[in-house]
Amino acid sequence: MDLPKLPKISIGTSGFGNDYGKMSYGDCKQIIDKALINRINYIDTSPYYGNGLAEEMVGKCLSNITRDRYIISTKAGRQSQREYSYRYYDIANSVMNSLKRLNCRYLDIVFINDIEFSDNLDVIINESIPALVYLKNQGYIKYIGLSSIFLDKIDYIIKRSPHINYVMSSSTYTLINNTLNQYTPGWNSSGIQVILGGVTSKGLLTKNGPYFNHPAPKNIKDICKKMNDFCNDNKIDINEKAFYFSFAYKGLLQYWLVFIQHLNWKNILHGSIMNLVITKYLLIHYWKWPNLLKMLIGFFSLYYCLND
Repeated sequence: MDLPKLPKISIGTSGFGNDYGKMSYGDCKQIIDKALINRINYIDTSPYYGNGLAEEMVGKCLSNITRDRYIISTKAGRQSQREYSYRYYDIANSVMNSLKRLNCRYLDIVFINDIEFSDNLDVIINESIPALVYLKNQGYIKYIGLSSIFLDKIDYIIKRSPHINYVMSSSTYTLINNTLNQYTPGWNSSGIQVILGGVTSKGLLTKNGPYFNHPAPKNIKDICKKMNDFCNDNKIDINEKAFYFSFAYKGLLQYWLVFIQHLNWKNILHGSIMNLVITKYLLIHYWKWPNLLKMLIGFFSLYYCLND
């Protein structure tokens, strides 16, 4: 099956659901418009973001955009912090509700999200996936994906179902975690494309550090804090370096994408990351291998020093 060519960078929209502070329609619309103008045309959302608010906001922002100008994905399975179901009819209903909120005729990709919350992975194989296959046959969705940080659980399902086209995983190839390396050769050989998010490891690799109940063990948090302090003291933007590191991983292959995170949308709109992409700085400067190697060597040296 020929999958659509996705851009190297895509827009994640959990911030549209006010997960990181209130965002106005104007803020969201500005992000979408600026992305589309610069050919960043893949937008990911979920009913989990703001209990459907993000999907409604995305739908509103795209209301005057022709459908052929963007690729959109959403998720089904986990609806909120405590609400999730992977049963056939719940998955089907979730997708149909997402279509209404997004105000579009079809979805390019639907991910069964946070599969680790299913009591039994066989429920996903026997109910969730068949529900999406039915909707696919009806023309409501085009492709099927799995989403989780637990790659072994994703792999379990992939080995038992021929219907998976995409994998989305967060924080599994970053400056502090390269677990994704163990699985991609097999997935790629099966024609499955991988979408990478969480380049800052959910805030661990940011100036302000992670949120208070971040699940990482204390020793990892301590190492990242030392890295963050070092970068702050030396006026190094660790967000930017974390982004470049993940972006550079097999960067010449089209199936690798990096989600722009929502830690500070104002910086994304007006600061380094979006502006560097727009001005082709990533291609002009960081894709010169001597510069890229210097950056990687520096950060690996820093990590190993702190880990001793």
